[in-house]
Amino acid sequence: MTSEPAVQDEVHVQIIELLNLVLESRYESNVGQAPQTLFYPQWGRSCPKAHRTPGVKTNAGFPDFLLYMGSQPKRHTAIIEVKTWWGYPNNVFTNIFSSTVAVRGSGAFTWTQEGSTAKLLRQLWGQLYFFETTWGACTNGRVIMIFVKTGRNELSLSEIHDLHDNPLVHKALIGMCFASLDQRGGSQYITDSLCPPQNRESLW
Repeated sequence: MTSEPAVQDEVHVQIIELLNLVLESRYESNVGQAPQTLFYPQWGRSCPKAHRTPGVKTNAGFPDFLLYMGSQPKRHTAIIEVKTWWGYPNNVFTNIFSSTVAVRGSGAFTWTQEGSTAKLLRQLWGQLYFFETTWGACTNGRVIMIFVKTGRNELSLSEIHDLHDNPLVHKALIGMCFASLDQRGGSQYITDSLCPPQNRESLW
């Protein structure tokens, strides 16, 4: 793979298509008499109408994929951001858990710092905010992590895993889909059950 669209296509084949098959089998279609090839919930490309700011014209900074609950663009519950392994190598992901990115002992993130890891975290947080979602995942085509907004100013992240560790990664992403859909509406119960507050410890 030599381009970002090629990485996105690979993620679509390995992840998105599988997740949509699982979602189709678990949830009944809610699009009335639409063709059987159209169902919700399903993953699709993000679009300006899904943004919280009316009239936004550019797709810059948008997540690559959104989990849509229905045909209305603003009804979505999770995001997936796709980077490239040469633009965001594996160490950019692993550095998230280093004291060079967050304050040692507290995990507090300094918004003004430079570097690819800090830039990635700012982008993911912005996507959660501007697309009003709580759950998400990010991959560079080689590794992947899942994250969830566990508080107003708090983000909890999974360990970094090989994208091609299919059974583990697929199960985790399917669970993320179900959690985000079942949580839609703002309830904190599912987040606190899956990420208990007492277990949200800083690793720095």
